[in-house]
Formats: sequence, structure tokens, C-alpha cells
Amino acid sequence: MKTEIPIPYPLYIAYLPISALLLLQSWVWPQNWDDVHRAFNGIDPTHDLFGYGLEQSKNMLKLLIHDPALSLTNKFDYLYPMLSGIFEVALLVSFMVICTSLALKANDKILAIILVLNFNFLTGIQATKFLPPAAYPIAFSLFFLLTVLGNLRFDCGRQGQVENSKSLMGALVSIFLIMGEQIAFVFYACNYFQSFLFWLFSLVQLLTSSLKRGNACSVGMHFLTGARYLPFAVATIIWRIHHNTGDAESISPDLSFFKLVTGVIRWSLGGTSAGGIGGMNPPYQTPNNLPAAILIASLLYGAITLYLARSIVSKQKSLTSRNHNIGQTSMTLLKLAISILMGWSLPALSNRYFHELLESQTPTYVASRYAGLGLIILISLFANWLIRDIHFKRTAIAGSAAMLSLMLVTQNIRALTEFDISSSLSKQDICSGKAHWKSHFLDEEVFKPGVNTKNWLTSFPGSALNKSLEEKRKIAINIFTENSISICH
Repeated sequence: MKTEIPIPYPLYIAYLPISALLLLQSWVWPQNWDDVHRAFNGIDPTHDLFGYGLEQSKNMLKLLIHDPALSLTNKFDYLYPMLSGIFEVALLVSFMVICTSLALKANDKILAIILVLNFNFLTGIQATKFLPPAAYPIAFSLFFLLTVLGNLRFDCGRQGQVENSKSLMGALVSIFLIMGEQIAFVFYACNYFQSFLFWLFSLVQLLTSSLKRGNACSVGMHFLTGARYLPFAVATIIWRIHHNTGDAESISPDLSFFKLVTGVIRWSLGGTSAGGIGGMNPPYQTPNNLPAAILIASLLYGAITLYLARSIVSKQKSLTSRNHNIGQTSMTLLKLAISILMGWSLPALSNRYFHELLESQTPTYVASRYAGLGLIILISLFANWLIRDIHFKRTAIAGSAAMLSLMLVTQNIRALTEFDISSSLSKQDICSGKAHWKSHFLDEEVFKPGVNTKNWLTSFPGSALNKSLEEKRKIAINIFTENSISICH
């Protein structure tokens, strides 16, 4: 079974503005202790990558995949920062291009233009100490993209293009996607809930609508595709029988409907450039409090984005095929938006993050970024519905682009001006002995005397566990430097 989504590759050019911002931000590595300790293990020739993941999975099931994947990708960030940044951006922009292609498949060029504008304007790059480079790490974006592609290929309501694939290539792609999905589910449960919600929405749509024959799979076939959700569900149940869950994975007992809605809004909004408006860190700054240079740069950014959106989208041919159900494609975007928003807002229900979201200022986390992508699609669909019947669509879009440039793009441009390049631990600086280690790169709670630092850094000498904070940090720096020197050339 497969769903063909023709990708107009010129659409990648329409996302050059946000690609440039994301790429520039990705150069500053690391952002936090998580980045450092995973790169530390990643470049350590004695580190048992998968054995460590298996051991850590006793604390959280996701660490079975999560830790090895992030250790490898942070090693990649450290060794090849430019290549890593390009790869990170390519994965994220590919998702944006797929969404825009769905709009074109629905023969809705206005929606395609709105999506291009909103992804360029609302995608958040502003950083906090909890966010890794580009805030859309390679592993997260790769598994997120695999999850989206899995839904579009296997699940009902997918553009009315469901068809059996008997070719060898088609079968191999399906097997690859199913295997990729299973790894993605373990890596981060948000992928699982996003995918399952899309499948569930498609089931409801299938049961309640009278689709033409051949435009959707049967209910029985749909339940068959749902079998791919069983392995992770069974594994999770078995794991929870034998292990206790932490605050980050247990549902808050104080959860109420109003607080849940408020928390999800703040969580998803925090993943966009408008996060500061919802009280998330970093705080929002109004245009009148920003330098004129940032305002001018933001307006120029908006003008370039508007030009690219109009010129590139207008040149695209309709992707709609004969007998194609246009409404079905629009519904696919809606299901995708809601499933991403809800699936990646799952942490907002946990005991840990739920209480953080009740505070006045809360850091933005990685899962917020992906929830924000769902919110951006939802906002785009709503905006498209609002201007559907007006006669001055071009003027309305241009006016909205100017407003968003001043209100939201300014937050991303401001974030770029606040990057501390000196905090970057480049391989070149490490190898030349010029590295500047910030204290937050080596978490105090991990290096305090008596703490078993080997839980994080597996090659840390056991004989040094009771040394002072500064001595333990110095030992870790020396180990990291020695491992780096071996790969300097």
C-alpha cells in the first residue's frame, strides 16, 4: 500500500529564510549538559553505546534508543557542525515541504502560500539552556519525519490515493517505514501518540463518511495497519510492570480540563516564535523595545519570504489527479495538525512539566518545538478559512506578513543577535587548547563530591568520585580533550 505525494522541489527554495536562521543557530554547540555528556560518550572509544542504553532503559524505556541515538548525533554535531546543521535543517524543511505539497494536492494555492509564510514566520529558533542546537535535533527530526511518512503511507483518509504496492521497491519502502516507526516510538513516545491519533482520526473519518469506492481502504484493512501499534504498547506495559515511572512520565494527579487546555496551549505556543507571548522563556519583547536594525531586518525577512511564497507557489502545477477528493486532502492536513499538536503535548500532562506550566515563566523544551509545528498548521488552516470568501486575499496576506514580521520574526532575529559564539566548544578549539568551558556545560549536580558521575560519563574513573567539584570537572575536561585529540586530524 502506498500514498504518492509528488514533491515540487522548488518549494525548498521557499523555505530558505527559516533555513538560514536555523542553520546559523545550529553553529553554537553545545547548549547544555545533555549535549556535552552525550557527545562525551559518543566520542569515547571505550563507551558501550547500546549496552549503556540498555542499562539506562531500566530508568526510562525510551533511553534504550534515545541515549544511543543522541550520543551518535551529538558526536556528529561536535565533529561536523556545518554538515550536521545542514542535515538538521533539511529534515525539518522536508516536513514543511510535504505539508505544502498536500495543500497543492488539494488545489489550494492560497493555503500553500499561508503555510510557507507561517512556517517561515512562526517556527521558533529562540534558545534556552534546555534546547540543543537548532532546537530540532537530528534524531528527533528524523524519527518525527518517519512517523509522518508512515501515517501518510499506511493510514486511511490519505488523499484518496490508497493502492496496493506489489513492486519490490514499494515493499522495501513499507518495511523500512514500519521498522523506522517502531524505533521512533521507543525513542520518544510522542511519536507513538502522534501516529496513533492520526490513525484513530482516520478510522473515525472512515466510519462516518461515505467515500467513493477505491478512495479509501476498508475498515478491516485499516485495523490491520493499526497492528503496528501493538509492539510498543505491549513493551510499555511489560516495562511498567517491572519498573517505576518518574515525574516526567507519570500523569499529574492535579490535572483538570481547564489547566490541561491552558498547559497544552502554552506548551505548543512555546515551541513557536510566539512562545514569549504565552509566558515561556525567553520572554517576549514588543517591537517598540527592539533596536531599529532588528525591525528593519525582520521586515526585509518578511518581504523576501512573501516574494518567495507567491512566486514559487504560483508557478506550481496542480498536483490533483483525476477523481481526486480535494476535501480528503484538506482533512489530512487537519488530522496531521491535531495529531502532532496533541501527540507532542503529551509531556504537558506529566507531573513534572504540568506544574512547571503553571508557573509564570517556563523554559521551552524540545517536544514543545514539534507541538508548535502542529499548531502552525492549525493556524494556517484557520487563516485560510477566514480569508476564503474575501476578494482582497493578496492584500490581506501581505498585511498579515508585515504584521507577523514585526510581531514574531523579530523574536527570532533578536535570538540570533544574542548568541554567545564564545560559548561554543568547537573541535578546533578543543584540539588547539583554546576551548572555553562554561560551568553549565558540566552540571554541578553531576560533579559534586560523592555523586556517581559514571552514571553519565561511563569512562569517568571510579577512584575520583569523591574528589572536589572542580577536580572532577577538570578530570572530565581532560578525558574529553584526550578523546578529541585522537580524532583531531
